[in-house]
Amino acid sequence: MLKKPDYFPLTPGLKLVYDTRDEGGQRSMTFEVLSASKKGRVTTAKCRQIYAQTKPIEYEVVRKPRGIYTPWGKEFPLPLAPDLAWVRNEHQQCWVDALDASITVSLGEFKDCLRVWWTIDEGEGGSGERCYAPGVGLIYANSSEDGDEFEMSLSEFYPAPKG
Repeated sequence: MLKKPDYFPLTPGLKLVYDTRDEGGQRSMTFEVLSASKKGRVTTAKCRQIYAQTKPIEYEVVRKPRGIYTPWGKEFPLPLAPDLAWVRNEHQQCWVDALDASITVSLGEFKDCLRVWWTIDEGEGGSGERCYAPGVGLIYANSSEDGDEFEMSLSEFYPAPKG
């Protein structure tokens, strides 16, 4: 049986650094998995996000057999399939655009990526895309929400230590 790609690793020590751009200019954002625990088929990870010079925020990401969940809603359902659609939160509708996309970001090219497109209030409030590389996680995102443009691109990747 082929192992399915892990597009959102929850391994302690994983660290992703992004270049971001919005109306405030260019900044850096860091995402880290601080710890993870498994109970049955559910993994709960404590994560930290540091955006520019703001105070770090810590939150949980949960992997269940039916999906990956963040405080902002369902990141994506599991198992993944082409054209799969879901509601991330009360306003955001998402769908799988590709499971084999090639994406070039600040760090380089990634293949066999998951690409998710989304809209807010059926496109009236904005839209965007998120791209995830197997074994790495989120590598690219962009959005346009009510005229505010945002883009982030992976610039550094520190895999979790082996052991």
